[in-house]
Amino acid sequence: MNIPDRTRVTVEIYGTSYKLVGSSSDYMKKIASYVDERMNSISKNHSRLDTPKIAVLAAVHMAEEAIQTQEVRQEVKLLTGERSELRVEISQLQATRVEQQERLVKQQEEYESKLKEQGGVYAQLEQAKDELLQQLEQDKADLMQQLEQHKSLLKEESLKKDQLVQSQASQEQKHKQNIQNLDKQMVELRSNHSQQQVKLRNMEQDLKKSQEAHTQLTEQHKQVVHREQASKTEQQSLLSKVTKLETELNQIKNDLTKSESKRQSLEKTVGEYSDSSRKLEGEVHKLTAELTSWKMLADKRSEEIAELESRILESTEQNETLEAGMKSLHDELTVQKELHEQAKRRCQSFESELVDLTKQYEEVQGLLQVSNQDLHTWKNQNEELTRQQSVWNVEQLKLQEELDIWQQEIAASEQQVEVLQGEKETVSTELREIGESFELVANQYRLLQVEHEMQVEQAAQIEEEHRLLREEYAKLQSEYNEWIELIEQDKN
Repeated sequence: MNIPDRTRVTVEIYGTSYKLVGSSSDYMKKIASYVDERMNSISKNHSRLDTPKIAVLAAVHMAEEAIQTQEVRQEVKLLTGERSELRVEISQLQATRVEQQERLVKQQEEYESKLKEQGGVYAQLEQAKDELLQQLEQDKADLMQQLEQHKSLLKEESLKKDQLVQSQASQEQKHKQNIQNLDKQMVELRSNHSQQQVKLRNMEQDLKKSQEAHTQLTEQHKQVVHREQASKTEQQSLLSKVTKLETELNQIKNDLTKSESKRQSLEKTVGEYSDSSRKLEGEVHKLTAELTSWKMLADKRSEEIAELESRILESTEQNETLEAGMKSLHDELTVQKELHEQAKRRCQSFESELVDLTKQYEEVQGLLQVSNQDLHTWKNQNEELTRQQSVWNVEQLKLQEELDIWQQEIAASEQQVEVLQGEKETVSTELREIGESFELVANQYRLLQVEHEMQVEQAAQIEEEHRLLREEYAKLQSEYNEWIELIEQDKN
């Protein structure tokens, strides 16, 4: 389609004006009218849809029509193939007709040759008649008798000829009846052949399905065996794990017993330390009180020392005595200070030991709590493992039952496959016999088919329909190209 031959036309589709380009304005208006009619029809049936949805629905409907057109085109191709087959059969029938015509011409030539021979014989008879006429006078009675005999022979030949005509008519009627019977037989054979083919295909499909089911069941059987082996292995592993866990649980129980005895011992020690601490605290308080009294005494002694020093200043004579007393008091004060420091250090040591014992007690309590938690956890794990073992035992029984069922189904499917294989062989044999009968009847049909004019007319009609479909396809192709151009223009 050349671009200069196209014309631009303004059309209205569903209330909106569009400019379309095509080979003919009438043709484009016709297309626009068709689209407008389709969109208005959809709008009437679906009043709630907006314009884009109506346009999409119209495009879907027209695409459906295009697909139907493609299917029609495919049917046309099939009809074209069937027409080719009919042409082949027609050519074969024409060849058969030519052979029959040649045979008829040959028979006609032989008949004419016989007529010529009979004409020569008739001439000889005429000559003999002339000779007999010369002897008419003397052989008149014999000639009349021969003439009567000749007339009777002619009548008999006429009767035979009529009988032959009737026989030929009856044979022709029988021939037509045979053709009709052969037509019916061929139709029945074709139907039986199609049914047998369908039955064979169904049986092949059943056989294939049975084989697939057999393969699937075999695979499932292998999977079940594998799963059973894996389950047994896992069960053994779990049993060993349970045994190991029980051993660890017993060990933890022993450790817990030891920890409990150790805890009791520590509690006893802590109690003893608490008593000692209380005693030490009493002693500390006592030493503190003594230290306070010693401090008071020291203060008092300091006052006394001050008084003595004043006295020393006042009296030189009493200096040595006061110095000796001062030294003695100073020594006593030093001893008291050392005792106070020792008591203080001992109290701090007791406090440190008490803190250490408290920490040890808390650690033991923490270990005891952790041990209790571990014991509770191991008990839960043991219960969970026991429950899983029960579940696995049940699942193993189910798998064993499924395995037995699958084995039965496999055996049944194998029997069914054997039955289907036998039926397939039987049907194949029947199909071969039917095919041979079909070929025989088809050959007889081709030899006896003389009314091929109907097929010629049907072929002409099919060719005319094919031509119309081709024209319609060309028209649809042109419309499709126009729509493609319209879409491209709308996009631009």
